[in-house]
Amino acid sequence: MLKLDDFVIRFARELRLPLREILRIQQLVQRHPRVNWDDALGESQLRSKLELCRMLHENDIRPDFIQIHAGWIGLTAYLLRLEPKAPKKIQIIDLDPVALAAARDFLSGVEVSVLQVDVNTAPIPDDVDLVVNTSCEHLRDFSSWLDRIPQGVLFACQSNNMVGIHAHINCSPDLIHFQGYFSKRLMIDTSVVDMPGGNGWQRFTVLGR
Repeated sequence: MLKLDDFVIRFARELRLPLREILRIQQLVQRHPRVNWDDALGESQLRSKLELCRMLHENDIRPDFIQIHAGWIGLTAYLLRLEPKAPKKIQIIDLDPVALAAARDFLSGVEVSVLQVDVNTAPIPDDVDLVVNTSCEHLRDFSSWLDRIPQGVLFACQSNNMVGIHAHINCSPDLIHFQGYFSKRLMIDTSVVDMPGGNGWQRFTVLGR
């Protein structure tokens, strides 16, 4: 009998996934052992991505073509496909080939393409409806990345105040600081979500164009 990892059980319980999907995800975890699934499907990741989905839904933003920068194993895309009007086309950009292989598998059944390239140089298609980046704290020059998104194109960006983590090289101390990057853009909605652990860590989201 297939043994379920605790993080798979927590993930499935939170999303109320059917047994067939739970078993598929556990098999996925076993096929891609080099991925840190405990983190990738953990409460912090899930809470922040669900907040992004909530904001899109409440602002009636239902894009057909989404490009996700630093998309890792594709959790954002997975959650978006659970929406009543799922995107028709998803492109995930990441430098990690291990993560991209897992993303292809995780998102089987969805029209998804992956691109192994630096997000700072990744081409942004003319027909993209929404550009997503939930890892802005990983970008040393976030302003230059943002400037590459054409004016008028929707974006959803997240950062955090989780300093002290090796890859977090450009955290924002609070939402006001993060909003400062978007002074030349139209901000549609913003939010702050407390991360689990009770240590004061927060995730900031800005939705705009």
